[in-house]
Amino acid sequence: MKDYYEILGVSRTATEKELKEAYRRLVKKYHPDLNPTNRQEAEKIFKEINEAYEVLSDPEKRKLYDKYGHNWKNVNQNTNYKYYQDYKYQSKATKDLEEILQEIFGSFRKTKSYHSPFENIFFNFDLFSDDNNKTYSNNNIPEIEVFFNIEEIYKGITKNLTLNINNNPVNISLNIPPRIKENSKITVNTIYGPIKIKVKIHKSEYKVINEKDLLLVLPVEIDKILRNEEVTILLPNGKKLKTTFNIENLYNEVTFKNLGLVDSKQNAGNLIIIPVPNIPKSKKILEKINQIKTTLYN
Repeated sequence: MKDYYEILGVSRTATEKELKEAYRRLVKKYHPDLNPTNRQEAEKIFKEINEAYEVLSDPEKRKLYDKYGHNWKNVNQNTNYKYYQDYKYQSKATKDLEEILQEIFGSFRKTKSYHSPFENIFFNFDLFSDDNNKTYSNNNIPEIEVFFNIEEIYKGITKNLTLNINNNPVNISLNIPPRIKENSKITVNTIYGPIKIKVKIHKSEYKVINEKDLLLVLPVEIDKILRNEEVTILLPNGKKLKTTFNIENLYNEVTFKNLGLVDSKQNAGNLIIIPVPNIPKSKKILEKINQIKTTLYN
């Protein structure tokens, strides 16, 4: 893997201004639309340039890169807050790319032959649901909804997203941190400028309430409730939550604090469970339950 400083052609002591000047020069040189006869190679180089600048233009990421090299991401994943911070705010690299693309293509906007790269945009998702919508935010950055399973959201996941822009496929690797709340927006760079991904969650046995709380209606065996025996609940990330329910809990909300989804300020929602009796059909089990009731209440 190439060194980020070498990719941008700057020294390891380069200032913020020198980094941006080098980035601007390389974007203008290797943008695929400016290399129609060698688009595939230009896209490869352009991706490397963006990856390098995304890290080196961020003081915190640059500090980690200088210390750990290309393993900086593994170190950074131990602190989810940084991920949320990146998703809440547009990164410097995203803003700079938008500015440079305006310099490159802006002068053509007044001509009849010019078309915005996003004017006829449409999206194909190789690993995502077809349920998605495209809107434009106030700052003209295209915004699309992408649906995930609750298990993917709760665990955190990296998925490949294929955008088809003006019939040119653009592949993006999208990092979703664990338990990110619904409707969070992640800004990602493409060779045509930034796009906002709005996180949506598919319907499942876990219902999302107010973006952060999770509601689960849980059938519980009657004999376990009567005996006050431990019940094991499988969370969306595969971990097990063990608890007990009594008669008074049936059909009522039982709240488990901070086990819901998390917002950009690291405020966690709750997991709300409504236990309902799982009535068995087996006569033998029903007889067993009646025996337990007789023992407990006589």
